[in-house]
Amino acid sequence: MAEPQYSKNHTIDPETGFLENPAYSNQFDAQKKKAFLDLYYENGLRIRRTCDQLGMSVDTVNRAYQTDKQFRQLYDDLKDRYLDELEGVSRTNALNPRSVIERIFQLKCLLPEKYGQENRPTSMNVTINVDGKALEAIARRQEVIDIEPISENATTP
Repeated sequence: MAEPQYSKNHTIDPETGFLENPAYSNQFDAQKKKAFLDLYYENGLRIRRTCDQLGMSVDTVNRAYQTDKQFRQLYDDLKDRYLDELEGVSRTNALNPRSVIERIFQLKCLLPEKYGQENRPTSMNVTINVDGKALEAIARRQEVIDIEPISENATTP
């Protein structure tokens, strides 16, 4: 990702390292960013729910993600931490004899060469052996079709 561009009006919060723009009265300052990240994790990475609870827009978070290197790093770290927790729960649940679906997903993930989709053929070659009599019958049928004209007054039997 390219280095974010921001104006000289931006400052870095010394405590959090978050980028701030004091020119905006309703800003997404360091304390709000920290509150967002804490609640975002508690909400299971549900961004809309978190924004609604904090009375802010998703665009505000997306803009901060694009411009604030420290916020982006912590946001990505939260995602990695959450996914690690989720994966751990999934692996634990896969060992439950009743969790067949969970086990299938884990096996496909951990052993794709054995259980993954790539082991299923996407196409197959089919060989058809035709003897001479079948070819003669096809040729005779073609002659009959070519010879039998259909008249305009023909009725169907």
